Amino acid sequence: MVWLDGSDAATVTMSGSNVATWADKSGTGRDVTAVAGGPTRTVTQNGLLALSFAGGAGMSRPAAGLHATGGCVAVVMRTAGSGLPTYLSAPATITTNNLPAPADQWQTTTDNAMYAGLPEMINSAWHNLRGQTTWGAVVTNRSISGGTASATQWLDGTQLRSASVASTNWTSGTLTIGRRNDGATWFVGDLAEVVITDAPLGSTDRLALEAYLKAKWGTP
Repeated sequence: MVWLDGSDAATVTMSGSNVATWADKSGTGRDVTAVAGGPTRTVTQNGLLALSFAGGAGMSRPAAGLHATGGCVAVVMRTAGSGLPTYLSAPATITTNNLPAPADQWQTTTDNAMYAGLPEMINSAWHNLRGQTTWGAVVTNRSISGGTASATQWLDGTQLRSASVASTNWTSGTLTIGRRNDGATWFVGDLAEVVITDAPLGSTDRLALEAYLKAKWGTP
């Protein structure tokens, strides 16, 4: 599990105006450290501080050992706006490094897994929500069984989509937030809180997590 909370000053170590370390509150010790300067921490939502990503800045932890057989990612976020370049959502496009930059990026593997700051799966069945310029809580469940992967995604408690996805795009590797590991694409926007579990959440646990994030961050 990983739990990163932008509002908790005790978990954020600054280097000048940039975040140097974002400590994991889950107890598993998966702290992330700055890449390419790191994000800033000046924007607020519901009276609480959050992190802002731009220009390739990110946070990373090698060998995070996360959910090779699935999991859940919940992110409270917003993108910087519709002025960002569009990008394709095909795995082949990602792996050949020919996406425009900057692109909204949030990922959990050494190369590709979850694409867009929302987050979002790399699969043609999942179109981007790059226009999510207001704060929202995005929850994505993914499970892998017998080489078959499926994923379901909700925004502020409303299901957006559910589809089969490429199982090879979710592996246990480097955790990178705010950019692709190679820096080819990156996220432009704000992240307030990130929760990653080692197994998909059932409906009771998902609803409880969504209620917690809504009460705390004032999302719809």
